[in-house]
Amino acid sequence: MIHDKISPGNTISRYCGRQTLSEETGYPTADAYKFSGTDRKHTPPSLSFNWLEYFKGKKRAEQIDEIRTILNKKMSRIGTQARLALLAVEEIHQGFKNSQENPNIDLQHLPVETPEWNDPSHCGLFWDIDQDEDVMAALLAQIPCNLVPAKKE
Repeated sequence: MIHDKISPGNTISRYCGRQTLSEETGYPTADAYKFSGTDRKHTPPSLSFNWLEYFKGKKRAEQIDEIRTILNKKMSRIGTQARLALLAVEEIHQGFKNSQENPNIDLQHLPVETPEWNDPSHCGLFWDIDQDEDVMAALLAQIPCNLVPAKKE
């Protein structure tokens, strides 16, 4: 349902272009978790992710393929080195709770429908209005994640 909270035990993904991945480790830098133009369109702004468990009854590889299909429709180009960062919602909550900033966060299911494409698994990460975007991005970059190619093979 729309605006349902996405709870621990779920996994979300974030598209990370090559330029937002560390040259040394290959993992997302804080730049991968900064607002894009699309993220700023929400009121209040939220950081866009995709909710894998939205695709109930599918295996993880099938859930990832569903998200790749959505991205292929949404984006004009997906680079061969782009990745999907898969983050456990529980890890996000724990990482933020253990941080000095300890911000209040809320992860909500926010499906998107446009004439060109639909993104039924879209979700948004909201946080306290007084929290600095750079601080939040740095915190997210410290959350352990798994990486998979963003481009459908």
